[in-house]
Amino acid sequence: MSADQSQQEKPLAYRGRKLVHIIGTTMLAACILMLILGQTVWADRVQGPRGLLYWGWCFLLAIACIVVAMDDFMMVRRALKQTKRELFHRQFMSESFVKELREKKQPHDDRH
Repeated sequence: MSADQSQQEKPLAYRGRKLVHIIGTTMLAACILMLILGQTVWADRVQGPRGLLYWGWCFLLAIACIVVAMDDFMMVRRALKQTKRELFHRQFMSESFVKELREKKQPHDDRH
């Protein structure tokens, strides 16, 4: 299957999408794991300054997940915009349509 066919099957796909999804999923899983471990297994160890450091890292990881998700969202929006533009050009900028518009624009001068 060629890259062009793959792009047509997935119109909102963009380059690096899988990598962004893998990174986002990994970071989210790590954040959830930190949350579960910090509340259960390591609850007694995560006290005082050590706890502040631990939960600070968990918070930063959650913020990083949000940044990755927003990046993915912006890339999907960009791909959607490109797909809309291509669809418009395919639909309305065909040779026959442009020729028909030009004929309608030219004034019909039948008085001569």
